Amino acid sequence: MWLWVQWFFLQFNERIAEIYAELFGGGSNEGTDARSNFSRKWSSYSEIYCLSQGDITRFKKVAKLPLHQCLMYLAFEKEKAELESLIIKIKLNNMQGFYNLTDKIRETLQLDQYVNTVTYGDLFDVDLNKQTIFPLSHFMVTNAVLQESVWSFSISLLCMDIVEENKNFAEGIPNEFRGNNNEQDVFNTQLAVGNRLIELLRRGSLYVELYQLQGDATFEPFVDRFENKLAGWTISFNVEIPNGMTIC
Repeated sequence: MWLWVQWFFLQFNERIAEIYAELFGGGSNEGTDARSNFSRKWSSYSEIYCLSQGDITRFKKVAKLPLHQCLMYLAFEKEKAELESLIIKIKLNNMQGFYNLTDKIRETLQLDQYVNTVTYGDLFDVDLNKQTIFPLSHFMVTNAVLQESVWSFSISLLCMDIVEENKNFAEGIPNEFRGNNNEQDVFNTQLAVGNRLIELLRRGSLYVELYQLQGDATFEPFVDRFENKLAGWTISFNVEIPNGMTIC
């Protein structure tokens, strides 16, 4: 008899957990340890607290309500709160489109093996005499156009490195073609940096994340523009991102 009773309540608990998966499904892994510990410690008490809307004088009355009525209310409240939280996150994300775009480009460039430092803004604010920052990728947004459901950002990116004078760089190659420096090496590596970013925007992971290249990118080489003898590429391109802003 006792085993039958245990089996009955086990089956009952499993059925309840299945019906009200919102409450007993374990949830996501987004919560902190403190929140998880709080939920485990005050599980039943917090349910009564919620049902009585924090009024301790109503605890006994709530405890007499039918189980399914209580669980249905708690499941509704939990799902409603999660939906409201998601809507707030989406609205905040839509309000931070510019930040998201610049951060995504910075993060992507920083992962490249031929990039040491990534900077943004006015290039004259960057200390180009500091040789430890190279290879350097510097970019800025030069224009933005709102096209109904999307924003189109015009971006100028400079990928550069220091040109070093050393005859060993041109060993086996005529001086007339290569010179006694690594200028062509710099052109090659920094072209690869720009190419990788553009391809990610055109058809790679950034495209999937809705940071999408609009049209073609132009690459213009430069040499010795700044304090050190530098070489690299100025890359101009446009990126589209969704405009999720609403009037609400």
